[in-house]
Amino acid sequence: STNTYTDPDAYEAAIQPAHWKMLVSSRGTFQAELTQIKLPRLWLQRGRESLPRVTCSTVSTERPPFAFLTDPDQPALNHSGVDLPFGELIAVASGSTHHHRTETACNWATLSLTHDELATTAHALIGRDLTAPSVTSRLRPSRPLMLRLITLHETAGRLAKRAAGIPAQTAHALEQAILHALVMCLTEGMP
Repeated sequence: STNTYTDPDAYEAAIQPAHWKMLVSSRGTFQAELTQIKLPRLWLQRGRESLPRVTCSTVSTERPPFAFLTDPDQPALNHSGVDLPFGELIAVASGSTHHHRTETACNWATLSLTHDELATTAHALIGRDLTAPSVTSRLRPSRPLMLRLITLHETAGRLAKRAAGIPAQTAHALEQAILHALVMCLTEGMP
């Protein structure tokens, strides 16, 4: 589903799987769009915000997210003191609290899955379990792998905006492709 917001409080309340507190940091009319897609194993979100903001977020212990920017022309997002430019991925530790700051409008995306799903998916794809990091980590996968993940996530977002939603077979295939791209980004991008 895709929803638009002019109230920052309503927008922050809708973001999952985290508890967000947000402060818009410049004057103007706040506008945001949030697309959320819940597939059987994978949850996806895409956010677009018209104004710079500062947030404090505490993430889920059950579904720690992976986050990235979706617009190559936007400035880096500051994630707890570390700049996250387009093309990099943040693997967020379970239950952790973070501060984010943007300098301009921002376009971002997250995806999350349970610890068990991450381990099972990785084992099936690469022959070993992967676990979410115990500390938040910035990953730098190769450009082709990261662009594949970004493109697949964008495709899911476009399909979710259609009135009919994502057909079941398409959703299954898309989920498989996104999980594959994520695992490849995680295994290549780990320090």
